[in-house]
Amino acid sequence: MKLVERAYAVDAVLLWDDSKGSITERTKRVQLDKKQTEQLKKLLQANESYGSAWTSCEPVFAARLVLHLVPHNVDISKGQSKTLTLDLCFHCGQVSAIQDKKWLGTEHFQPMRGELLKLFRGLFPKDAEIATIK
Repeated sequence: MKLVERAYAVDAVLLWDDSKGSITERTKRVQLDKKQTEQLKKLLQANESYGSAWTSCEPVFAARLVLHLVPHNVDISKGQSKTLTLDLCFHCGQVSAIQDKKWLGTEHFQPMRGELLKLFRGLFPKDAEIATIK
């Protein structure tokens, strides 16, 4: 993913998904530190991070990563994408990708699921909902 390489900062947030198309952020956004950002970028760019069999799960997105692709002080009039948003369902392992406000599609992230779950548990240690996901 070429867009991932451009990320200079990443925010993580937990979501509330009503399973009817409405997804809202239920926590404050937490910005990853530089080391976490670089590790996440490597993980997201690795081919082996994706794949596995699709499930019949209707995704319930519990977490979101917002990759900031252009610093806030840069003129984006040249058509550069500003953000890449990744909504994660830890039950079925689907990630939904949105570039700015345009939906790009879904992919199965089962091979990196454990690492992403560990990241979110570390960022939101007091959250009971993320702690109960197996």
